[in-house]
Amino acid sequence: MESMAAGGWRWRSQLVLCACLLSVWSARGGENPKKKDIRDYNDADMARLLEQWEVRCPRRAGR
Repeated sequence: MESMAAGGWRWRSQLVLCACLLSVWSARGGENPKKKDIRDYNDADMARLLEQWEVRCPRRAGR
């Protein structure tokens, strides 16, 4: 009887874990809007991209 209760608890905890991971995964999908085609970038977009790149990779920007 005791092993049955432990098995049910384990199954429920795995179900809750999967539900939490699924909700986090689906919430992250909204963070990245559809990426722009590089050919559609204007000068302001390119400047913004360069600025982000320098902030994220300061070591590489000086090359």
